[in-house]
Amino acid sequence: MKAIAFLKPKINYCQGMNYIASFLLILIQKEEEAFFLMLSIIDSTEFGAIFLNDLKRLKQYFYVFERLLFIYLPEIYYYFRVSNIVKMFLG
Repeated sequence: MKAIAFLKPKINYCQGMNYIASFLLILIQKEEEAFFLMLSIIDSTEFGAIFLNDLKRLKQYFYVFERLLFIYLPEIYYYFRVSNIVKMFLG
């Protein structure tokens, strides 16, 4: 993760990146290949925008998630609200 943050200065390490990187490492079993796959995912998809320093895209995804819960699964939405689960992500 430090190497990716070094190569991509706009992307700093943020919580959750380690889960993706570890999944890739478990899947591929080769550290160097997992590293380059993670780098490729960040470079070639919109997925990399999630980890930009301002986390703007991630906040947008959480907003969409919250709205979809509200529309399609209101019981779960209200449970999350009462439990402060949604608030935790959206502030």
